[in-house]
Amino acid sequence: MFLGEIKAEALRIWDIRDRDLIGDNRFVEMTRPRMALYKVYRDRGMSLTQIGRYLKRDHSTVLSGLRRIEVVMAKDPTYREQVESLASFSMNDLKL
Repeated sequence: MFLGEIKAEALRIWDIRDRDLIGDNRFVEMTRPRMALYKVYRDRGMSLTQIGRYLKRDHSTVLSGLRRIEVVMAKDPTYREQVESLASFSMNDLKL
C-alpha cells in the first residue's frame, strides 16, 4: 500500500480535504487526523523526519503529536476507533 492511499483513507474517515490536512490549520478537526497519520506511518517504520516531510511538518511537530495521540485516544473512544480503522487499513503491504 502506498502512503497516499493511507492518507486518502484518513481524508475519507474524517471527511476532510487534503489541503486542510496539510495546511496550517490547528483546529482539532485537522490535528486529530494528522496525529493518526503520524502514528500509522511511525508504526510502519517511517522516521519522524520522513513523516514530517511527507505531511509538510517539522519532525518535532510529529513527535509532539505522537506523544499526544495516546492520551487523546484514551479519552475519546470514537477517535480511538477511527485511528484503529486507519491502522487496520494500512496493514496491507505498505510500500515506502
